[in-house]
Amino acid sequence: MRKTVAFVALFLCLGSPLFATGGWWDDLYEEKTVPLELILKNPTSFRGMDVSFVIQFHQLGNIDNPYFTPFEKENYINFSVWSDSAPLWNKKAYGADYPYMFIDRITKESHTILTARPYDRFLITGRVESIFRGKPWIEVVGMTRLEGKLDEPSLIRMVKAYRLKKMRRFDAAASEFSSITATKLPAHVAALCAREQGVCLASANRFGEALVPLEKAAAVRKDDKELQRVLVFCREKLKKDPVVLVKKDKEESEGSKR
Repeated sequence: MRKTVAFVALFLCLGSPLFATGGWWDDLYEEKTVPLELILKNPTSFRGMDVSFVIQFHQLGNIDNPYFTPFEKENYINFSVWSDSAPLWNKKAYGADYPYMFIDRITKESHTILTARPYDRFLITGRVESIFRGKPWIEVVGMTRLEGKLDEPSLIRMVKAYRLKKMRRFDAAASEFSSITATKLPAHVAALCAREQGVCLASANRFGEALVPLEKAAAVRKDDKELQRVLVFCREKLKKDPVVLVKKDKEESEGSKR
């Protein structure tokens, strides 16, 4: 029998808390999400449960297994996804999409999947219906499209920016990261680009210019210790040489008047 289990039970199954909340009552009224990676790592803990997670759509597939799972091509659409946190500018991560996602053809959401574009982001409510050879086969029972997504030009710029950074061409890398943030990215990707832009500017001794993207990134990436270290370093540098910051502010002011 299919069952929807409260997240309190999920805590007991996994042996450790998944969400930071103000109390158990919060979980009864707020929809919580878990990373797709956690479901893939602990499929038996989620079996038969309705659970929400965010994905990036990759492509339609052709997988079915009517002998060991309820999924057959006549009734279900198969598709592959990446987790929302997957660094797709990394070749290995790009090739590691998850292919065992299914949606019933008679649901209204099936049309959304059939017309989805690569990198479209969705909040999925899914159910681990089967586990075959250690892999969860997940049925989608609900989905909501999310704003903000990666696209091919942004990915190309990110790959180029990281290569430039690796080559220690920090000025050029900072410029590439800056151009990426001009597009409508997911908040965590935009924060990462701002972080990398700031780090590259700091590495190029452009400490005043580095402050803006670093502070912007720090507002989102609150647990990024390396980011905090670079931010403190830039502030200390500017205390010792405030002329750098004054010059930057003057240039920004003149630029806004043009």
